Amino acid sequence: MDFSENEFKFFIDLFAKANAEFDGDKQFFYNYVLFNHLYNFYDDETNPRESDKKRRKTGEKKRIEFFIEHVLNQNSACFSNYNPFAELNVCHQNAKHITKSGEIELIRRVREKQIDFDFDYSKKSSAEAVKALFLEIYEVRCDIFHGSADISDYETRELLEESNTVLKRFLDLYLQAFGMQR
Repeated sequence: MDFSENEFKFFIDLFAKANAEFDGDKQFFYNYVLFNHLYNFYDDETNPRESDKKRRKTGEKKRIEFFIEHVLNQNSACFSNYNPFAELNVCHQNAKHITKSGEIELIRRVREKQIDFDFDYSKKSSAEAVKALFLEIYEVRCDIFHGSADISDYETRELLEESNTVLKRFLDLYLQAFGMQR
């Protein structure tokens, strides 16, 4: 993707703001705004439209899927062994809130869709599994931004932390991989 120096500085600034935040909900806001901007930037670049109305017709979930597919199919060393499930598992295995099934909530949601993945860092996750994970994060975003989730609720805050773990690593790798191509 070809972004200008100002756009890249904007991306880096949002990423830095997210990393400087200790509040999980604010961190999620910055992380998701950056992720949202990147997948829409990619969509605009690959599928130019005359208006926002035409863009909305393509569907948010499809734009996310196309973007994730694009990132994972690039021959970037940064994503050559990308496994967000391994990181989620390691970072949150001792979390106080694990579902009744004994799994981390984001992992449980992906597994519920009968999608296979591995927790081994040496095994790259399939594009299908990563897309499913990011669509679950999108659902978290929808619940937060549209008001059906209470951010003061402990389970929601844990879900935000899980989402932040995935987004932070993805964005870090993305900015390393695609920022150098400028």
